[in-house]
Amino acid sequence: MVRVLSWNCRGAGRPKFLAELRQLISLHRPHIILILETRINDVRADHLTSQIPLKGRLISPAMGRAGGLWLLWNADAVKIHSASVFSRMITAEVSAADPEAEDFLLTGLYNFPSPSQQNQLFDVPTFGPKFTFSNRHTDATYCRSRIDRALVNSNWLNAFPYTNVKVLVSGGSDHLPLLLNTKSGHVSKPSFFKFENAWTLSPDYVQN
Repeated sequence: MVRVLSWNCRGAGRPKFLAELRQLISLHRPHIILILETRINDVRADHLTSQIPLKGRLISPAMGRAGGLWLLWNADAVKIHSASVFSRMITAEVSAADPEAEDFLLTGLYNFPSPSQQNQLFDVPTFGPKFTFSNRHTDATYCRSRIDRALVNSNWLNAFPYTNVKVLVSGGSDHLPLLLNTKSGHVSKPSFFKFENAWTLSPDYVQN
């Protein structure tokens, strides 16, 4: 079983960011962490990630005040192979310490996949709050949506049929963190939904 925490933190330079992340780590014990939209350069990122109790790390620094991705992992629980770092994406082949566990490819992406990729992906069953994003406005411009997702392909479904995602609660960002769990066991197999490219074209997509 592998647990992956993904969070669009909207700025790792915020005063309370480290405390919030440490609390998430303490509560949920993720083996891998993806932090998106860090908005800080590589020097600052090195300093902050050195204070996080997961010692494996790859950093894609922000471009000015935009973007920025971190991949952090517990080196005692998982191994990272063949990693590639881009401006808005990190990909890595992951193997668990358990020799019987399946290897998998993990992609942290600050964007939607391409249309051709979307046609091959499934939306992982998700539990917890319905919406993952809110603009926090208090007037008529208020909106909320579920734009943070975990998408997997058919190979993943075959290897990890009981995968699910829990939406967590954290007050520091307008995006809520996601915790993906590849758990196996004698539980009901969840239903996966095909990700439809047309969703992103709907005028209501961000409003629902």
